[in-house]
Amino acid sequence: MAPHAGEFLALGTPDERLAVLPDLFRELLATHPPGLTEDELRQAHDAVPRFEEMCLALAEDGLAETIQHDDLHDGQVFVRDGRYLVFDWGDSCVSHPLLSLTVLLRSTAWRLGLEPGGPELRRLRDAYLEPFGRGPEIADIAYWAGTIARAIAWKRMVDPRELEYLSESDLEGPAYGIRLFLAGGPVGSWQEP
Repeated sequence: MAPHAGEFLALGTPDERLAVLPDLFRELLATHPPGLTEDELRQAHDAVPRFEEMCLALAEDGLAETIQHDDLHDGQVFVRDGRYLVFDWGDSCVSHPLLSLTVLLRSTAWRLGLEPGGPELRRLRDAYLEPFGRGPEIADIAYWAGTIARAIAWKRMVDPRELEYLSESDLEGPAYGIRLFLAGGPVGSWQEP
């Protein structure tokens, strides 16, 4: 779908390409996301150059940006008559395809009680990478950049909703992603919100 990325953008698919993600991160931080302490906010501002470097490394790798699901996990994939259907594209955007690893690895670790960075998650990561012909180093960069991209997407999804229908965890979703980025644990890291 990479050749159609421009068409997706023209249709209104959110633009979270690598070139715009750092500015979107700055915009997110300017809102002082609920749930972040002043110290975490300062650390996040200090981490913007590191995030920019990650986006640049992903761009230099040369994998074309395309439609990116951004919420890929076992509850979004269905099998019928031997065919697979990926469902619920409501969180999707135009971005780097390896950013989908963030939710995939994090949710798999959480649901199956797997050790973040453990052999099962590394095997899943490597299976995801195989069609792209990419190695684990670039995937690990994408995983961590994806924690910020996911925080940006969360803010995008929550903003238009009426406050009376939002839970505290809805409002603190962006802070969760930022905290994971700042913690920098192994791929598949997650924490109770």
